[in-house]
Order: sequence, then structure tokens, then C-alpha cells
Amino acid sequence: MAVAYYTNRFDPVSHNRQDVELVELNAATSAVTDRQRLTPLSNESEADPLLGGLFIGDYIEVYAAGGKALVHYNANYRSTRLLDEGFAIPQQDNFLRRTSLGQ
Repeated sequence: MAVAYYTNRFDPVSHNRQDVELVELNAATSAVTDRQRLTPLSNESEADPLLGGLFIGDYIEVYAAGGKALVHYNANYRSTRLLDEGFAIPQQDNFLRRTSLGQ
């Protein structure tokens, strides 16, 4: 069984920035058998300028089959100008990560 989730454990200073982890669980015991950090760098989740940090937009989904997993998540890595005005700010974009299970 595979489970993907957001975690702040890679941000030891403020415990706020998020990363995506994928864990494999033993179906009989629920023990973690493998753990992978899927994000290349931590994400600032409250970057939405229109909602003042109230909406973090944590969308995540995992599909696992045949020793592979697809994990969809959103993160604020790409910066563009809001409504084509002002300074570039982080956007909430969708990402898809493919990985092997049982590494």
C-alpha cells in the first residue's frame, strides 16, 4: 500500500514549508517499509496573494500499481506576475511525479 502526504519535517526552523513524501506500508501490519521525499525543494504553502495566506491549496493524490507510483500535488515553485502586474510571485501549479516502489 502506498500513501502520499505533505510534511513540514524538512523545515526544522519554522516547521512551515511543505514537502511531499511517499511511504509504502505493509498491508498486514501498517509498518512503513519504504519512505521517499518526492519534492526537489520545500514549498511555501501560504503564497497565495489574493487570499492572504488563508488558502494553502494542498491537493494531493497517489496511484500505485505494478511497482510504480504516480503522485500528483501542487506547489508554489514558479513565479509570475499576478494579473500581469507588479512583481513576480509564487503560483500554485500542479506537478506529477513518477517513481518506483520498493527501492
